[in-house]
Amino acid sequence: EPDTITGSIGIFAVVPTFQRAAAEWGITSDGVRTTPLAGQPDLIGGFTPEVDQLIQAQIEDGYRDFLARVSQARKMTPAAVDRIAQGRVWDGGAARQIGLVDQYGGLDDALAWAAAKAGVAEGGWHPVYLGAEETTYDTILRRWLIDDGQAARRDGGARDVTGLLAARQTALGDRLVRDLERLLGGSSGMQAYCLECPATPRAEIANSKAKQAGWLATLAALLAKLG
Repeated sequence: EPDTITGSIGIFAVVPTFQRAAAEWGITSDGVRTTPLAGQPDLIGGFTPEVDQLIQAQIEDGYRDFLARVSQARKMTPAAVDRIAQGRVWDGGAARQIGLVDQYGGLDDALAWAAAKAGVAEGGWHPVYLGAEETTYDTILRRWLIDDGQAARRDGGARDVTGLLAARQTALGDRLVRDLERLLGGSSGMQAYCLECPATPRAEIANSKAKQAGWLATLAALLAKLG
């Protein structure tokens, strides 16, 4: 439709670090690095310039691939696509003028076009609407609070630099949760904790809601102690 948001042709990555937040709590990091990639990603100290360059190179490579695919599909040169890309979005009217869409139409028109392309006769098909998929935000919450990283392992994990860094941060976050539960899990008196010992995996909890509630209760207990 003329007012449909079209785009964007672009790519970005978000790999969070917490050096500023940690510094507000008086937490900093230090150490001796033998190579530019040693100890990376560092959640507390941040990334080295070399890691930043690796991530940026990965993004630029993905962007070039994106431009190539769009230019091939829309029969445009990569340079022409780049002029209208770079992460920008367009309304449907402008998108049609610059060659990103062929014609206006709604979902029914798109389905009819796809059926015709597939050689299915008119009246010989009907749409089947599946249940709504959870949003990316919901997926992230479930991975951190409920699934305990199982979703990433089930999906096989990402293979690029950014994906590997994000997966490692997810694992570190999981260990932080386990450590908090161990410290606040009802033990009384003095506790000893081995920093070099491998973490013991948490038992699977069938009821995900109960697991989420337990995690939130742990966080509330920690905040109460800090307060």
